Amino acid sequence: MAKSKIKNVLICGAAVLSAAASVGVLVSLFHNDEEPAPTPTETRVELEAKDSVNASMDGAKGDVKLVVDGNMPLAMGAAQTQLGGDELKSIVIEAANAGDAITVTGDVRTSIKLTNASATLTFKGLTFYDEYAGPMSYITDYIHFAGVIEFEDCTFTHGIRLKADANMTFDGCTFVSPSEDRYSVWVEDGKATFEDCTFKGYRGMKIHEAPQTPTDDITTVSVNECLFDELSVKCGVAIGTVNANTVVKLTNNQFIGCRSWDTVGSLEGVDGIYESDTPVKDYTLTLDANDVRGTVSNIYYFAVIDGNIGDAFPLEFLTAEHPTTYVQEVGATVPALEKKTNYNLILQDCWFTNEGCTERFAGTIPAGQTGDVYLYAMFEDENSNWTQNY
Repeated sequence: MAKSKIKNVLICGAAVLSAAASVGVLVSLFHNDEEPAPTPTETRVELEAKDSVNASMDGAKGDVKLVVDGNMPLAMGAAQTQLGGDELKSIVIEAANAGDAITVTGDVRTSIKLTNASATLTFKGLTFYDEYAGPMSYITDYIHFAGVIEFEDCTFTHGIRLKADANMTFDGCTFVSPSEDRYSVWVEDGKATFEDCTFKGYRGMKIHEAPQTPTDDITTVSVNECLFDELSVKCGVAIGTVNANTVVKLTNNQFIGCRSWDTVGSLEGVDGIYESDTPVKDYTLTLDANDVRGTVSNIYYFAVIDGNIGDAFPLEFLTAEHPTTYVQEVGATVPALEKKTNYNLILQDCWFTNEGCTERFAGTIPAGQTGDVYLYAMFEDENSNWTQNY
């Protein structure tokens, strides 16, 4: 009996210790969940900041970083703009303070990229300016980037163009189109991802393989949770020439106060969101969970002089009561012009919704109407050569 009691005591004691150990493990697990992960140790070597980005990166090797304090120039090369050397593995170029900037300079437009094509380049918190001084055209009036680049919380005051096997990501960036005929971003080759970005100014994004560059091949452009904020000339995304390999994904974005798609210059589109010069059946386009509000359409006024359509309505006849745009959710009212003469033209009657001036305009664009509105007025010249039935 004594041995049996001792055995039972040992078994009970072992059970208690085992239970205690299990509780300890659980307490340890819960305790570890509450502790923050250890902060990784900074392993990058900080480069000496010199008089330009180019000079600061000269001879850099391994994993490094460059801190920009103020405004540092980045000079474009005559034939190419390659940064760093063959032994550079990765570099982070970051702002020391809010508003610190990189200004691109030079009189020849070349693409900015790393010398080592397998290395990675990351820009953080920087504002980009452009002081290109060469011949200006719709090709050159963009900052060109190529290769593998990541942009985080950057601001672009000038349009940028993604070229030459681009593999780029933009996270939390702001793009500003500075003029009516320039886009914020032109994706020309490779792939690009935009997350939580904002597009402002005149135009948003252009996705287009340039015909003069036959090697262009856009694969994937993904735009997610971005804001297209009151673009004053175009809808958010303009798709030009692309091929069957191209995939465009527009998901969870806001298109607020942008323009309706161009029904004259493009084949198809959705007001506020996109327009396409290539039939959508010939590539892959995904639209999902996008918010479209306050889309703006144009009102165009034309003069029909002696039965021939004019390029535009003579401005001297327009008044402040003739709006040139309307918000689709609101509509607009357009008062009629009074009969008057000017520059040997006599206004006979207005307004009409067709060039033949037979379908009279009611004077109101109802709320909920979509698309641009074209209005026509009849004129005759000083010899009264107007004919209704031209």
